[in-house]
Amino acid sequence: MGVTGLVMAGGRGVRMNLQEEKPMLNVGGKPMIEHVIEALERSSMIDDIVVAVSKYTPKTAEFAGRFPVKVLETPGEGYVADLRYAIRKFNLGIVLTVSADLPLITSDIIDDILRRYYESGRSALTVAVRSEMRRKLGLTVEYADEGGLTPAGINVIDGRRIDEYELDEDIYVTDREEAAVNVNTPQDLEAARRLLSRKSDAGLSGYGELEDVCSKIKALLEEAVKDNLSDGILLSGGLDTSILATVASKFTSLKAVTVAFEAAEAPDLKYAALMAKRLGIEHSIHIFNTDELYRSIREVIRILKTFDPMEIRNSVTIYIGLKVAEEHGLRTVMTGDGCDELLAGYSFLFNLDRERLRMELKKLWSVMMFSSIPLARALGIEAKLPYLHPKFKSFAMNLDPEYKIQRKDGRIYGKWILRKAFEKDLPDEIIWRVKTPIEYGSGTTVLPEFFDQRISEREFHEKREKYLIEDGVKIRSKEHLFYYEVYRSIFGVPGADMNTGRTCPQCNSNVPEGATYCRVCGAYPI
Repeated sequence: MGVTGLVMAGGRGVRMNLQEEKPMLNVGGKPMIEHVIEALERSSMIDDIVVAVSKYTPKTAEFAGRFPVKVLETPGEGYVADLRYAIRKFNLGIVLTVSADLPLITSDIIDDILRRYYESGRSALTVAVRSEMRRKLGLTVEYADEGGLTPAGINVIDGRRIDEYELDEDIYVTDREEAAVNVNTPQDLEAARRLLSRKSDAGLSGYGELEDVCSKIKALLEEAVKDNLSDGILLSGGLDTSILATVASKFTSLKAVTVAFEAAEAPDLKYAALMAKRLGIEHSIHIFNTDELYRSIREVIRILKTFDPMEIRNSVTIYIGLKVAEEHGLRTVMTGDGCDELLAGYSFLFNLDRERLRMELKKLWSVMMFSSIPLARALGIEAKLPYLHPKFKSFAMNLDPEYKIQRKDGRIYGKWILRKAFEKDLPDEIIWRVKTPIEYGSGTTVLPEFFDQRISEREFHEKREKYLIEDGVKIRSKEHLFYYEVYRSIFGVPGADMNTGRTCPQCNSNVPEGATYCRVCGAYPI
């Protein structure tokens, strides 16, 4: 049975005499409720999240709607009444309720509480902290029982038994400071801000220790891989696929495929061979020649309907790898797609400030598409992308940017938290390998030079002028010319599908509103 995280965010906060809604109070640069939602999202045991608001918290309701959660307006008749209303409304089973005023709560604490609940075998569990600990943290103690315990604002209940007069309840006392910081007074608010600032100064962001985040990353990725187990993997020997191969090898007999162009140096071969030997997996290395390259380029253009040089240089390697896998009898193949987008692996992101980085990542997420999916489908097989598993994807998207980009030994690294999480599982030369684009790792980065040598200057200039005048298409290089002529022979002259909407100024194809890049010809910026 799945567990629902129920955030109670409908109270009026009368004890604080506030002009604003209590869940929206800023702690550590963001509203308290955002800390709580993100902790629940990172939990490996929470399947759904419901935010219970009321007529007293309209701004909280609007804010919570930005997250992948259900927002429910309750009558606002008190904590218990609103809790019962939410459980009945959604017919909830096991529910972890947490107040929206616990800004230091972490996913590992939530998981620990749920484990304790299941171990108890009882229908309800109340979490408490020692009153003395609250005092030492500078927090108020408005209530304590005879044993010196104060409710933490976190409970677990079997929603199917919500109408029973008396529940079989367990009390769980935690000594974690984060669970003790329940903001009910102005004094509590100042203490919460101070404690979170102390954690930030230590580089922890208030979401638990680095070890907690690493553990969460590993747990979620293991779940993602288990849900996407495949016959094989396209193994580049880079960080992303090496981690997937390492995790998958624990659960299945994996076969790896690595491809490279014979006319260029291909550093992926060395690292992929190292990982395959380390993991003891069957490894097929395929070196493709010029004839195979030409045939594959045509197929990639036909499948993807593009003559964008960068897309083709990357995708032709993937296509050949998938084709080799299919010829070896593999029906499902894992790829490392999505990791760079989710965890800031691209170097153009490295020197952005925090807010600009957030913005650029969101742009990437809104447009990311991966050619491995249609290429595999065209070959009659299936590409599996564990990094896009819903739980891992959600966690990565909500992860603080400071965990994604960090400096080590004078060099800036993207995907830093992934490297830290697996640094004991893989050799340093893999963990700290600098991001290598597919085209470089496989050798297809030489294709611009390759076509420069095969197309004369005269032919290039004559055809570039011809296609600009006759087709309205701007050709940018000899490589671009070669791809365009293949595209033209298959699809004809590119153009807009409709008479309305934006079109690319360099090839006249449709482009989405707000897009800065044309997927057909690769023009950027537009």
